[in-house]
Amino acid sequence: MKNHPFIHLIIYSCLIMSVSLQAQEHFADRYNVSYITMDNGLPHNFIDDIYKDTYGFLWISTAGGGLSRYDGYEFINFNTNTPHCKLKSNFIRNVYEDSFQRLWIVSEGGTDIIDLSTLQSVVPAAPRGVLSRLINQPAHTVILDSQGCIWLQCNNALHRITFNAKGDIDTLSTLDLPELSEPDLTLKDIDEDGKIWAGINGTIYKIIPTDQGKLEKKTISEQLTFWPDIYFKDMLAKENEIWIATHIGLFRYNKNNDTRKLYENIPNDPHSLSQNYLTALAITDSKQLIAGTLRGVNIYNPITDSFERLIYSSNGSNPLNSNFINCIRVYGQHIWFGTESGGINQLTPKRLTIHNYRHDKENPSSLSENPVNVIYEDKESNLWVGTVEGGLNLKKKGTRKFIHYRYERGEISHNSVSCLTNDNQDRLWIGTWGGGINIVNPKVANSPLQVINTHPETGFPLFFISVLIYDPVNNGMWAGANRGLFFYDMATQKFISPFANRQAENIRGCLGALIDKENKLWIGSTEGVYIIDLDSRSPQSEKGEFQYRHLNYKLDNPQSGLIEKISCFCETKDGTLWLGSNGYGIYKRTVDEQGKEKFTSYNMEQGLINNNVRSLEEDTYGKIWIGTNNGLSCFHPSENRFINYTRQDGLPDAQFYWNASCRSSDGTLYFGNVAGLTAIEKDLPAVPAQPANIRFTQLKIGNENILPGNKYLPKDIAVTQEIKIHEKEKSFSLEFSALNFEPDNTATYSYRLLGFEDKWVQTTGNRRFASYTNLRPGTYTLQVKYAPDRKDGTENMAELRITILPYFYKTTLFILLLVVFAVLITWQIYQWRIRNFKQQRELLHRTVEERTYQLEQQKLLLENQTEELSRQNRMLTQQNEKITRQKTQLSHMARKIQELTLDKIAFFTNITHEFRTPITLIIGPIERALKLSYNPQVIEQLNFVERNSKYLLSLVNQLMDFRKVESGKLNIVKAKGDFLSFIYSLLTPFEVFAKERNITIRHYFHMKNPEIFFDKEAMHKVITNLLSNAIKFTPDDGSISLYIATLPAKNNKEESLYLCVSDTGTGIPEQDIAQIFDRFYQSRKQAQYPVYGQTGTGIGLYLCKRIVMMHDGKICVRNNRATGCSFRILLPLSKEEGINHQLVIENNISPTVATEKDESHKEQSSLTILIVEDNADMRGYIRSILRDYYQVLEATNGAEALDVLNSQPVDFIISDLMMPVMDGIELSRRVKETFAISHIPFLMLTAKTSSETRLESYRIGVDEYLLKPFDETLLLTRITNILENRKRYQRKFRTDMDIEILNIEEDSRDKKFINQVMEVIKEHYKNPYFEINDFSEAVGVSRSLLNKKLQSLVGQSAGQFIRNYRLNTARELLLKNRETKRMSISEIAYEVGFNDPKYFARCFSKQFSMKPSELMNHEKNS
Repeated sequence: MKNHPFIHLIIYSCLIMSVSLQAQEHFADRYNVSYITMDNGLPHNFIDDIYKDTYGFLWISTAGGGLSRYDGYEFINFNTNTPHCKLKSNFIRNVYEDSFQRLWIVSEGGTDIIDLSTLQSVVPAAPRGVLSRLINQPAHTVILDSQGCIWLQCNNALHRITFNAKGDIDTLSTLDLPELSEPDLTLKDIDEDGKIWAGINGTIYKIIPTDQGKLEKKTISEQLTFWPDIYFKDMLAKENEIWIATHIGLFRYNKNNDTRKLYENIPNDPHSLSQNYLTALAITDSKQLIAGTLRGVNIYNPITDSFERLIYSSNGSNPLNSNFINCIRVYGQHIWFGTESGGINQLTPKRLTIHNYRHDKENPSSLSENPVNVIYEDKESNLWVGTVEGGLNLKKKGTRKFIHYRYERGEISHNSVSCLTNDNQDRLWIGTWGGGINIVNPKVANSPLQVINTHPETGFPLFFISVLIYDPVNNGMWAGANRGLFFYDMATQKFISPFANRQAENIRGCLGALIDKENKLWIGSTEGVYIIDLDSRSPQSEKGEFQYRHLNYKLDNPQSGLIEKISCFCETKDGTLWLGSNGYGIYKRTVDEQGKEKFTSYNMEQGLINNNVRSLEEDTYGKIWIGTNNGLSCFHPSENRFINYTRQDGLPDAQFYWNASCRSSDGTLYFGNVAGLTAIEKDLPAVPAQPANIRFTQLKIGNENILPGNKYLPKDIAVTQEIKIHEKEKSFSLEFSALNFEPDNTATYSYRLLGFEDKWVQTTGNRRFASYTNLRPGTYTLQVKYAPDRKDGTENMAELRITILPYFYKTTLFILLLVVFAVLITWQIYQWRIRNFKQQRELLHRTVEERTYQLEQQKLLLENQTEELSRQNRMLTQQNEKITRQKTQLSHMARKIQELTLDKIAFFTNITHEFRTPITLIIGPIERALKLSYNPQVIEQLNFVERNSKYLLSLVNQLMDFRKVESGKLNIVKAKGDFLSFIYSLLTPFEVFAKERNITIRHYFHMKNPEIFFDKEAMHKVITNLLSNAIKFTPDDGSISLYIATLPAKNNKEESLYLCVSDTGTGIPEQDIAQIFDRFYQSRKQAQYPVYGQTGTGIGLYLCKRIVMMHDGKICVRNNRATGCSFRILLPLSKEEGINHQLVIENNISPTVATEKDESHKEQSSLTILIVEDNADMRGYIRSILRDYYQVLEATNGAEALDVLNSQPVDFIISDLMMPVMDGIELSRRVKETFAISHIPFLMLTAKTSSETRLESYRIGVDEYLLKPFDETLLLTRITNILENRKRYQRKFRTDMDIEILNIEEDSRDKKFINQVMEVIKEHYKNPYFEINDFSEAVGVSRSLLNKKLQSLVGQSAGQFIRNYRLNTARELLLKNRETKRMSISEIAYEVGFNDPKYFARCFSKQFSMKPSELMNHEKNS
């Protein structure tokens, strides 16, 4: 047969026709690009190899990040530190899968083999362990040939590995290689015969296995012999040609005619290779050759024999993110580029043919601004585009340039254009957002711009326009504003309110409008939709109103009460009306034969990309395009499904603008979004669906990832047919993937768990997992199907059998065994009961006979015993009656003894109280006599009397303390203080006593911080007792030691205070040590050395022990080794002590000492003090103290004192607590309850020291509490302080007029009186005729009593009080008037109740030492 080269050429041309047609258009225009980088979970951006295994997973080899398995969404990473499968290196060169689902991984650390079913490392069995040595050598390349053999390059050798049927190593053939110029060989099974083509040192050989099990290399052609230092990077066969990538260019070798051609980079030729250093080759499904270089990608065009370049550039004109291409893989319609710095670039076929118009600062003919608000095509097919703050754009038919109309040039009234339309005169109506309505005739050059924003007659607000639509029925224009809907009548050229009662003016937020085929105007708003009948306007109607309907609730479910928000409309060719909702998706309106209207909802549950719908358009094929707040959807009504598009499909942004859409006359769809204008061609590209292979990718149990090898998952979940999970695992989830690596917006997954539910649960690509909790034990089947673009997806379905294992006690076998065991036990029990019943019946018969005989014998015995017991019972009854009488007598005697004891204790308490009064009359005069006497002998005798009287007082105090201890009323009140200073103050008087007997008192202190919490009064008693005893029992010339130290904390306990008092006396007899702290106990065997005739009572040490115990401490006594004894105290210390919330009243003299005696003596002598005391001597003693300073009145009891108070003026009351007829408590209560005298200060004198008495006195209103005996100076100071404090409060009140300053008790009658006074003066101070009589009448008291009460409480008469209040109010007005300057000084004087401004100025200057004008002008500091 003859060869016909011309015919061959024609056939060849036909075969590549489809390729050549595609090559004529830009390669990049047919693909969308997405990037997989470290931001998406890739361990490293340096990609060396991409490989797809038989299960559909991608394996990505990285240089530094190890190996990753990718399912389209998630990565499973393998590296040197992966616990479940450690690799020999993180620098992976390439991988290949053998015929037994094992992945061979080569790296500089050696070869790793992973079983794809378990994701665990494996080593196939090999004779003599040759594989173990081989895989530990650095490896460079691995491939699988067409015969199922693995070819592995390790070091300077090439190995061919064959396998037996089990997958074990059968043979290993090796070819030793010379020293290589390029360490990585390029190996390819070009002829698919198991004989590998390999490029070695400049020549391409064919490696042929021999029958002897060896490998030999054979030269293929002289044309495949190149330069020795050439680097071969890749090879592939394309029909009868071999393409060879090298570092100096791309070679094309023709096997038929044995010729080769070199393609190189030619400077200034954009259709040559982008660079000579090639790295990878690939052929697409459409037979296009792709060559990767270190400067982007080159696509070969066979017709022009040239290349199209894809090169990364900073301006983003090409889709690549890196020019360093390391590998290229083609799987179906997808192309994968592995780069050196940009991770993976994935190219997927475009599903839309679009063109995006954006604002470009460098291009004056581009869109003026990116946010597109409205699109409109006029009758000449010109496209008008309104933008946000960018003005109006005009794109004339057949061009891609835009003409701009802007506010700055006076062409429109505002740069935000919101709506556009034409009227019947071909005028263009332009609605703006802020500038009203513009009307212009574009056909007339330089036509004037008419602007309407506020109608001059009606005042309609027409600044913010969102809807304009021409009404051909009524020859008018409908204008929807942000508030209100209006109708412009072309005939009258006036705007009217189109609804009755002007209801249209209340419509809020008009968004979209459409006039349907039935002449109904549909207006969308934020409060539903308005349907206006355009035929309902009566020509005779003066107002021209229209009939309308308002649907304000959710259209498909009005009963829900949810407010509807309709944003856009679309009427299809068949008359179907579609409505877009801002929040509820889209509605399809249908009307049945009876005329009943129905709205069917389509939302995200049915596949809509987002429920916030912004625009609706119908294309030429009847499909509905929906612009939303998060992408674009295309609804196929015939198939009832959505196809969704996002930025991955080339959209500049996913957020579309309100009603910014238009279908042009040529079928192109225009949509406006925040990033520009998008034009979608009517004919969409035909993109075949990428094959899907659904696999389960991950199992989680209780939020823990389960890896292969776990007890629940022996193999990888992708190849597992069944999993078994125990019931104790409460929750689990399974992830899945279609492994088609499509963008996640294109498909939907559905799953269901048969045995648990039959309904399919839909989920999107970013939520592709199924989770279940608390499943019952049993067997289930999880079904997952993948539906690209919402198709059925039945053919793409995966199943997994799931068995929930119950607890052992819930298994059928266990329950069956339990039932059998229970039956056996029941049978045995039944048999045992029968035998036992028979034995018991026989035994019972014998027992009855025996017991009958015994009972007869016992009956006789019991009769005898009954008679004896009756006799003994009578005797016991008599004895019981006798004991009862004795018990009654004892109880009566015990009550009498208790009453006597209480009487004795009460008498004991009262007598000790009474002791304090005569002691006061002894100590007081003695102290005065000591001050007045100058006779040394008299002074010496008085000192003896004073010392013994004070000792008597101390005995009385000890008795009182003993009484408190016994009655449980002694309380410890701790306060923080300097303990060492306290000790020093106690030692001073004892050092005087000790010096008289030549006794040395030594002290040793070791405290880091002397500030501790302790009860000062209680510790005073303890230390005083111990030191007194030490001096008492220490002989002359002896010594006393006082040790005080802080002990550190041990065993989680607090710090402790150690205190020891040691003497050099005779010590304590051993038989007395155990009883020394008992009350009333006194040792009679010690040599005592009394101090000034003092004798012991046996109470002191008992009190010491009780006080120390109340401090939670310990006290003990021991005899010293030499002489004397030591009393030791250990008290716990805490960092903070809780404060005892009891009333603590100090008897110390107030720090405020009366001063300026000369000035105040005259004032004091005019004051009258009433002394209430039943003891005449005590009254005389107090009178002798006070008569030089005050006028003195006397009363013997409370009743007599009340008579004095009611008949004579009294300024101060001093009263005893315990008195006949009426005691001090009752007197103080009567005084505070009587309004006329409730203001008089009250000082209580008493010998009672109990806190209860003090509390009761203070609650009644007593001002001060003084204990007997008292010092003369103390009494005078207390009186002076009370009076001075009251005067100080009154002076402060005079300037501030704040009643809280007076310190009056809150619930007292005086406080209520002052509050009433303040309310009256606040109400009447502005009245200049408001005088004292009006004041007293308003308060409800007499004028004299008002003056008396005010003078006592606030130190002012009624007139002074009124004037001072007015002046203080005027001062506040002057200060406020500094800034406002609203009132003059005269106006302020009249405002506060002064008739004469001059008199006001004089009073103000006297009160505040400055003129009103000075305060007003800020010339002097107030």
